[in-house]
Amino acid sequence: MSQFRRTIFTTAMSLARQTRRVSQQAHGFIQPSQLVGDTVFAPALRTGAMYSNFPAPASLTSIRTNWCLPRSFTTTTSDTQASAAQGAAAEQVKADARASGDGKGTGDSGRGSGSSGGRPKPNLVRALRNGLILMLGLATAGYTYLEIQERKRAQTKATVTSYQTTGEIKLGGPWSGLVDQDGQPASSDDYLGKYMLIYFGFTHCPDICPTEINKMMDALDKIEKTHPQFYKNIKTVFISVDPDRDTVARLKEYSTKFHPRMRWVTGPMDKIREAAKKYRVYFSIPDDIQPGEDYLVDHSIFFYMMDRDGKFMEFFGKNSTADEIATRMVRIIDEDLKKRP
Repeated sequence: MSQFRRTIFTTAMSLARQTRRVSQQAHGFIQPSQLVGDTVFAPALRTGAMYSNFPAPASLTSIRTNWCLPRSFTTTTSDTQASAAQGAAAEQVKADARASGDGKGTGDSGRGSGSSGGRPKPNLVRALRNGLILMLGLATAGYTYLEIQERKRAQTKATVTSYQTTGEIKLGGPWSGLVDQDGQPASSDDYLGKYMLIYFGFTHCPDICPTEINKMMDALDKIEKTHPQFYKNIKTVFISVDPDRDTVARLKEYSTKFHPRMRWVTGPMDKIREAAKKYRVYFSIPDDIQPGEDYLVDHSIFFYMMDRDGKFMEFFGKNSTADEIATRMVRIIDEDLKKRP
């Protein structure tokens, strides 16, 4: 990572220096002889491949003269001959202009021939500026991508290390102080010795909660048919995150629409928040709700499977199908009973 950053920084600084020098020379602040230093575009400019609208120069000398490349580039014999031929042709043009008495033409010609050794072509300045912007953009994108990947690796490593150290995921815990749809006290102790499926939601949820609950009940029906001995040791509970509307009477009415094995629980908001925090469940109720106003509650969408001691075993989300859930639960319960009959 550090080597990548140094490379990006060095390249960007080189581009910035060269662009500043060419821009200053284009506006007459410095002379071409002052343009020294590395030019990262030199190989591409020599072949005319950097930009299609840049014609390939006839020689390396004209590259250095017209495009202000550093004097460190070696001039070959063919370059010298080509430069001499160009100089002779320019002198002949001047002589013909003087002979014809066209002073204005001579001045224009002189300025034209001098421009190759004076200010660089505007296209080159734009090309260098665009190259600098492109390089900085690519550098920023590459740096951001690598930073994100490094953070993900660090988080994954920390999670795996924590799991390997403790042997378990710290999710779940005891909860109490709630009541079910029949008005009976409800707590996590009611599920000790059984496998518990727990879900946090609200009864006014238009689609997600009913869909997830029905999917879970379908999975349990499949387990009942294939592994009835496992099915009888599974209990389910729904804890409402909207206790103001999900009263005991509301839960009682709502429960008739679903599988009879589902237990519906509500209670004081502080007790619900305490239970949700232990399961790392997120939920948010809108502020400034007017009396009688309908609203939705944003919340996590997971079923959590806990073992006979109330410890986390597995979770199931929206992407899991009833068949997949049933298969995974059977495998998990079978492995657990083999370890602890």
